[in-house]
Amino acid sequence: MSSGPAIVLISGTGSIAFARGESGEITRCGGWGHVLSDEGSGFHMGMKVIKEAASHIDGRQNCPVLYQLFAEKSGLTTLDEINVFVND
Repeated sequence: MSSGPAIVLISGTGSIAFARGESGEITRCGGWGHVLSDEGSGFHMGMKVIKEAASHIDGRQNCPVLYQLFAEKSGLTTLDEINVFVND
């Protein structure tokens, strides 16, 4: 096993990276779970779509193509329906 500098990156439904420096110190980046980090994970990307669709319904964003695809695939067409889905 090497004792020099190294990087380990684990990426799947989330992501986390570890690095070991010249002096052996370990640094961690990411992997703090879906609430604090994991940008790019399936959860993060799904929530981005849901939030954009909700913003479209609310009139804060104009993204009719995304909203139409979201509504067709999810069956969720109102903010109340989205709220129940997300919080269940």
